[in-house]
Amino acid sequence: MDNDGYTVEVETSFSSDPARPGTTDSDDYRKPTEYETVDINADTKDTFSPDMNVMLSSTEKPSLPVDRPYADMGKEDLLRFSDTSFWQRFRLISILLFWAAWLGLLGAVIGLTVVAPRCDKQPEPMWWQESVVYQIYVRSFFDTDGDGVGDIQGVIDKLSYLKSLHVNTVLLSSVFESEHERFSDYGYEITNHTNIQSLYGSADVLHHLINAAHNESMHVLIDFIPNHTGKNHFWFQESRATSNYTNEFWNYFVWANCDPTTPPSDYPSTPPNNWWSVYNESAWSFDISRKQCYLHQFLSSQPELNLRSSGVQGQLERILRFWLDFGVDGFRVINTAYLFESSDLQDEAPTSQKCLLGSNNYNCYDHSNTLSLPENYDMVARWREIIDEYNSGYTNFTRVLITDADLEATRAVRYYGNKYGLNGAHLAINYGMTRFNSGLSLNNIVRDWIDGSPMHATPNWLTGDQDRSRLSSNMDDSRLINAFHMLRMTLPGVAFLYYGEEIGMENLENLEDGNRHDPAGNISLTFSRDRYRTPMQWTNNTDHGGFMNVSNGNPWLPISNASINVENQQGHPDSTLEFIRSMNKLRQDEGSLRYGAIHYLLNDTNVFSYIREHEGNNRILVIVNIGNSTTSNINLHNLQSSISLPTEAEVIIVTNTAMNWSAKEKINLRSIELNPGDGIIAKWEFVRSL
Repeated sequence: MDNDGYTVEVETSFSSDPARPGTTDSDDYRKPTEYETVDINADTKDTFSPDMNVMLSSTEKPSLPVDRPYADMGKEDLLRFSDTSFWQRFRLISILLFWAAWLGLLGAVIGLTVVAPRCDKQPEPMWWQESVVYQIYVRSFFDTDGDGVGDIQGVIDKLSYLKSLHVNTVLLSSVFESEHERFSDYGYEITNHTNIQSLYGSADVLHHLINAAHNESMHVLIDFIPNHTGKNHFWFQESRATSNYTNEFWNYFVWANCDPTTPPSDYPSTPPNNWWSVYNESAWSFDISRKQCYLHQFLSSQPELNLRSSGVQGQLERILRFWLDFGVDGFRVINTAYLFESSDLQDEAPTSQKCLLGSNNYNCYDHSNTLSLPENYDMVARWREIIDEYNSGYTNFTRVLITDADLEATRAVRYYGNKYGLNGAHLAINYGMTRFNSGLSLNNIVRDWIDGSPMHATPNWLTGDQDRSRLSSNMDDSRLINAFHMLRMTLPGVAFLYYGEEIGMENLENLEDGNRHDPAGNISLTFSRDRYRTPMQWTNNTDHGGFMNVSNGNPWLPISNASINVENQQGHPDSTLEFIRSMNKLRQDEGSLRYGAIHYLLNDTNVFSYIREHEGNNRILVIVNIGNSTTSNINLHNLQSSISLPTEAEVIIVTNTAMNWSAKEKINLRSIELNPGDGIIAKWEFVRSL
């Protein structure tokens, strides 16, 4: 039959149900109900496309199930059927929708990746952020030429010793050209900021030290003294000549009119105001040449520079650049808190403290006009810009700026800079540990500094230096010495170690008249810093403790306790020296101690404890008894902590071998007993919290 050129053999095209084996088309075999004959022209006609009718013979209509219009179609019929315009459009739209959805999803992922906050990745700390800074009073470290005075070559000769301590930074006291007669503040009455005092060596020797230290992956810092000079400095000699504005140096120092005594003397009869020096003298001295008074907040031999003078500011910047070009790795800014004074020279207000007879008058005033003025922070930020200029283009060769303002934490940390992007010092020295008196006070010292510092500021810990008592003499109980070393080396940030602290050197308490050198001691023995500056004790030599490289000789100051020396402690596991070596090595090995967070645990009048952790590194527990009584049955699991504690931890180091634990033993964190001075460092593996 003619149907537009197509003749469809229905029984052939829909023959998907062949005769079963053993059966015929007889009544014995009946097709299922769904194969009953259906009138194509009836209600089911609408279920077929018009093309389907073309395919059917007009004389024979197939019997198709109502709900399965495409059943029994062959492959070729299905392909022809799906090639109609309707299905072509359907496929095209579906493909377009798929790719649109896929591209939209891809765009969303990329967008979220760009704008979503990234997970913080702990940066590799800079060399100074994980340093153990070894402070050297060069005059007392090691004498190589037998004149009784230490020298720069002596530091070079002892670099291998410093390396064995796992020290990576050396901080030198002032070695600049300065007054060096007896009763001078050696190195700090400067006459030339860019020359080396011949007694200590030369610029070439200092350069040799820097190169030798760098070869050992160590760094060398020097002092920068911007607050004052010596009276024989060229600037002061020129400034005192005349107050006429034509004198280039007329305002390099702080001058004021005053009434001289009759006959004239160093101290005026009527000073410009009520300011006192830190050494309990008037802060003003009369200069007979200029016929005015000059300011000195320290010794009268240390006239105060006027940092409000653009000439002084320029000179100080040139000094910084000189030594940066020379190759030093950074500076400690001496007397940072005293850089500026009130320009109107107003009187200081008395404090509530009652000034008793014989007390230091300096402590009776609030020093709001002379101590840590806002201009100080701005000047430090200006010097930081110079340092950053030299650091530009380097990755881990950062030169650093360190301030030494001995202030309460809230004021001292301001030298780091501020939250508005003003960069200050890389390190503001923390003197809090020198004022320790109990476990609770230490808890406050640590928290005030860490919590009060700007974000990303590096904390630091110091227990003594050339102007402050040694740690061993500061402790009423000698058992606490190693406990403080343990804390210093495990708290976050930088550890400062004053030469001789690693062997427990003590202050020199008996200062005879013939042995005194510090001019401050002439005002009062309580001010003398000679006791903290005695020669380093290397051997059992009773004359000079191995400080000199000659058999017999007289050092510039006597040694303190000859039995405390490197030779006696070398290789002895119970010694302070070997304990310090172990602690410094642990700092290098444990990532959590290098840059991990701190989580406080038990802190009371006796015990100070915390956990250091960094993802992927061992968690480190530090627990120390710095009180004067035994603490028993300490159960750390009873404390609130953001860190889940294990039942046991592996001991790494203890403060003394007489304790109940030793390295690699397990300690039960539910029951710990600590005697005064006992300290434990233990570890367990980091486990990510779910």
